[in-house]
Amino acid sequence: MSNAILEAMAMELPVVVTAVGGAPEVIEEGCSGFLVGYPDSSAMAARLAPLLADPALRRRVGAAARQRVVASYSAVGMVRQLEDLYARLLDGKKLQRQGRV
Repeated sequence: MSNAILEAMAMELPVVVTAVGGAPEVIEEGCSGFLVGYPDSSAMAARLAPLLADPALRRRVGAAARQRVVASYSAVGMVRQLEDLYARLLDGKKLQRQGRV
């Protein structure tokens, strides 16, 4: 996963990236950014053009990008996800001990 993508998103910048590596896990297509195939320069241009022409779209996608990074990739967000995982695992163990799973 590219840190540059996360850093741009954290700065409320809309991103248009190729759908390689961890990018598809980070970007919510059309919401927090845009994904294009590799190597498809025409698709990249097609995704960039509306962003260049529409400041409101840039702000909306940039704000959603920041929210995504804060919720999922900040230290607080990652700790919250880890706590949720532990809680689900412990609940599963509890159910196993009670004979429900």
